[in-house]
Amino acid sequence: MTLFYPGPAHSSNLLYGMRVLFGSAMVLSILLGFAAICQGDVRGHRAWMARAYAIGLGAGTQVLTLMIGELIAGPPDELGNALLMGAGWVINLAGAEWIIKTKTDNHERPQSSLDYQTPGEFAATWRLFTGTMEQSPHRTD
Repeated sequence: MTLFYPGPAHSSNLLYGMRVLFGSAMVLSILLGFAAICQGDVRGHRAWMARAYAIGLGAGTQVLTLMIGELIAGPPDELGNALLMGAGWVINLAGAEWIIKTKTDNHERPQSSLDYQTPGEFAATWRLFTGTMEQSPHRTD
């Protein structure tokens, strides 16, 4: 969007460059995540998609960094605005990297969306748990 739409008023060249950088990093992260899942690398896919998501959520964090910056130092100038906006992306990426590192350093098998019970397995587990071992009236076998 940075490349195809006019920038907001009072936007600096530094902020323009950061938008191009982080936007490109988000697209690259999505592509690398897609490539990882195509190769069956679920852990790599999750890491790259978490990075892309963190960059995408930068706008929400930027509201907080701009608010805190303005409360502390008053309305920011163009440089201050660019640095506070960049801080939003950096904070999110640092958080994502911390989560990725703590999840991958754990030697337990990671939770996967592929590790689920089928409805039949769930029903059997539920019957064992509740003690209702009788057949369902809807089963025909």
